[in-house]
Amino acid sequence: MNLAGSIYHHFPGYLDHIAPLCSLLDIPIIVTEKEFDELIKKFYPDLKVILHENYLTYCRFLFSNFETIISCQFLRSDHATMTMVQMHSQTFSLVWVPHGNSDKGHHSEIFKPLEKEKITLIYGQKMLDAFKSQKVYDKIEHKFVTGNYRKHYFLKHKSFYDQIIRNEIASKLSLGKKTILYAPTWEDYENNGSYNDVITTLLETLPDDFNLIVKPHHNTYLKFTARMIWMHGQYENHPRILFLKDFPSIYPLLDFADIYLGDMSSIGYDFLTLNKPMFFLNSNYKDVKKDPSLFLFQAGVEIQPSQYSKIYEVISGKIENDHKFAKIREEIASYTFGELPDFKELKNQLCSISLI
Repeated sequence: MNLAGSIYHHFPGYLDHIAPLCSLLDIPIIVTEKEFDELIKKFYPDLKVILHENYLTYCRFLFSNFETIISCQFLRSDHATMTMVQMHSQTFSLVWVPHGNSDKGHHSEIFKPLEKEKITLIYGQKMLDAFKSQKVYDKIEHKFVTGNYRKHYFLKHKSFYDQIIRNEIASKLSLGKKTILYAPTWEDYENNGSYNDVITTLLETLPDDFNLIVKPHHNTYLKFTARMIWMHGQYENHPRILFLKDFPSIYPLLDFADIYLGDMSSIGYDFLTLNKPMFFLNSNYKDVKKDPSLFLFQAGVEIQPSQYSKIYEVISGKIENDHKFAKIREEIASYTFGELPDFKELKNQLCSISLI
């Protein structure tokens, strides 16, 4: 075996980016968390998963059996990883794959660590342009376009995911109502999140004609653990509100939802490919016309903090004219996601590169 995917340590946000790719490339995925082993077997059943909970045995297995590893982590910026590579192999290759396509990083050079990477996978032209603007494009020797492989994987297994949605989502919500998916990012270093600003209003003012699915970012759970546990308990049996924690697969949710509500989360870019109504929370009053970090906001309706108390009124009032955003969503999707590759050929190309 030459090639494998890997997630070491606890990064659940990487699952839906690494797992579908490994399946399409027909390679195994190696994880260090038992929780991930269970989630992969549940949500990506066609994928071979290898669990090594001990970091040392994980490293020994990795370097003894593989020559190339695909990861969402900036491995070449990680001293421990590079030390292990140098100790075990002089021809080991590291391949970076993005875990989303948000507009974060314009104020903090989010792609700066990539100047140390040699091989990257990218969705399409938008990410290439971001590399250029942050001056890492020329430093990356090999760049391969993957297109929207996650949506491709979902469609390939749609009947399987439809059953999961029926059992775990639809059965817990009211029939015949529009479903809003609220999928915010976390309160990161750029303060991009909206969760703390709107969650109480969203829960307490939900009209009878809507269902609400809340999918907080993993880091929100880490930062507000006690509060999140309490909220899950409070709304566990609510007929129209559903909190999701251990549900890594994004496209089945997007396919089920009628409306997207978000902020700077990369899930917005995934959702626009379904061309459904989108609403964006601008918690920091950024200028949509001037700030490049709000590029995606043109694909839907902006909601400012002064409107948060009437979020559902805004949504209800704007849905009827959503058709005017259809063309721009198609254009942004085309700019963001390139053509799907021949995954067999991509696998061969990745295996043929030998870099340290």
